[in-house]
Amino acid sequence: MQDKTLEHADTFFFFTTIGVVVGIIILLVILYFCIKAVLALRKINTRVHEILDKTGDAIENSVKEQGVVRKSLPLALPLLGMFFKKKKVSKAKPQKKEDK
Repeated sequence: MQDKTLEHADTFFFFTTIGVVVGIIILLVILYFCIKAVLALRKINTRVHEILDKTGDAIENSVKEQGVVRKSLPLALPLLGMFFKKKKVSKAKPQKKEDK
């Protein structure tokens, strides 16, 4: 009877060990791809920042040279007024009752 208990325990530990090893291998593969994706995103992020810095400097220089804000403000104010205009409240006049 003692032999069957040890045999069951050995079988359990054997399959558990195989399951743990396979699980760790799967987690390592997932971790590898996650790290690879993060590094690719980091490269993309640095490239985008470089492009935005160059573009931002160019836009800033053109605004300083041409005064875009001063020229476009008179055109933008009527448009902004359309969206943020206060609604006029009309007061209804009381109606007189007519006698018949």
